Amino acid sequence: MPKRRKRSKKAVAATGEDRISALPDAILQVVLSFLPSDETVQTCVLSRRWRDLWKSTPALRILHTDLRYWNVKEMNVFVNYLLLLRDRVPLDECEISYRGQFSDEEHADIARFSGIFFLNKIRPQRFH
Repeated sequence: MPKRRKRSKKAVAATGEDRISALPDAILQVVLSFLPSDETVQTCVLSRRWRDLWKSTPALRILHTDLRYWNVKEMNVFVNYLLLLRDRVPLDECEISYRGQFSDEEHADIARFSGIFFLNKIRPQRFH
């Protein structure tokens, strides 16, 4: 049986296959920072290399229009886990956007997020 030759990394890049794997982690983390946080977390299933990349992105974007949340409580659970599982790297930006009516309890949850972000010196913050 003839030996099979592996294609070089240059050959793979020339054919347009998987160029993104050639990028350093720091660049990938910046790219991930432009995605909504739920999509950023989902990239962990792509490969072993991607498993922990989402944890050190320099931005959080929790956007109700992109998430499948039914209420602020479910968003609260997601944000709590997101903050718990993230690496302790500085955040350059945090954006939370939720469309809908808030109960008094939900206003308290959102105020708590704001306090957490303020204490961790996360700026700029945008709450919609």
